[in-house]
Amino acid sequence: FYTPFGWVGLIICADCFSKITVDAVAKNSDIIFFPVSLTDPNHPAVTGHPLSEIIAKKYKTSLVKVTRIGTFNGEKITSKSAVITPQGVIFESGTGEELALVEIPSVAQQGDN
Repeated sequence: FYTPFGWVGLIICADCFSKITVDAVAKNSDIIFFPVSLTDPNHPAVTGHPLSEIIAKKYKTSLVKVTRIGTFNGEKITSKSAVITPQGVIFESGTGEELALVEIPSVAQQGDN
């Protein structure tokens, strides 16, 4: 959908594993909102935001990754939200509740790097 900030797309959690879905959304988006559910505390640990960085760079778009914190079957689950541009991570949260205001460079400001 179009906003004053540009074209915005949405992929949700495991959508990021579907090349067809990512391609359909990312090729037309300046910004992608990417909520991640992280429902299982036994999920293998991931360091950084590797898949988000690949998507941002490949499609020259920015991802706003919002992760869940809380409990699952009594076990604490946490992950880090982030904002990723084609140049890399420009913001990463801690593992607790957090509200952040992040300025995302426009596509023109990001250049072709």
